[in-house]
Amino acid sequence: RMKKIQLIFFISFTYLKIGKLSLIPVDCTFENDLCNWSSSGAWKRESGDTLNINDAIGPETDHIGDPYGFFMMVDAGDLESEGSQAILTNVIQNHTDDSENQDFGCLVFFFLIEDGESINHLSIQTVDMTGQTENIWMLEEPGVQGWDFGQVSVTIASFLQIRFIVERGPRSLGFAAVDQLTTYLLPFSCPVMPPEADPAAMSTSGTGKNSGESMHSAVLWDQKKRILS
Repeated sequence: RMKKIQLIFFISFTYLKIGKLSLIPVDCTFENDLCNWSSSGAWKRESGDTLNINDAIGPETDHIGDPYGFFMMVDAGDLESEGSQAILTNVIQNHTDDSENQDFGCLVFFFLIEDGESINHLSIQTVDMTGQTENIWMLEEPGVQGWDFGQVSVTIASFLQIRFIVERGPRSLGFAAVDQLTTYLLPFSCPVMPPEADPAAMSTSGTGKNSGESMHSAVLWDQKKRILS
């Protein structure tokens, strides 16, 4: 896939200078199955072709424009009522690192949200071995129509659960989807993309981050979108 090759090239060019780039087991294109992910609620593995045959709503293609390519999606109509959630989960276990440096996983993915009134938000949550949860990425209103690129840093430990959560809004005619979930192991954290999906920035209404950091994130986001276009 051309976009996957471009994405890996960009991350490799940026991070191999540090001397460390490896994958951890959360990676999936959903072409053959759910890989290590498990679904609860309304998450389903679909393709634009099967949705069209069944006259069902959803993305017409996967993130590279292939109508036969698979992805994971939630139809808001499959959730019982406003506030109901569907959760897509992966568990990282027994990850060890021989170095003394703290490792971070840069989770990169593609997402699509159709009709913000049907989907309250698409979010990413981590759960550690003690059961403590942390919301690390959340988007309520999509910035673009169609598939878009997302990224967030996760701290890698011996046990970590990663959840993609879709929460239904007041309407039922809409959906959210994700595709090509990949995590790169790095010695430093990566910025949240798009920047408006950063829960810390949302909670402070733009006052928590200094303008230099926000501008830096915006420049990185613009560079990645140019490479993936």
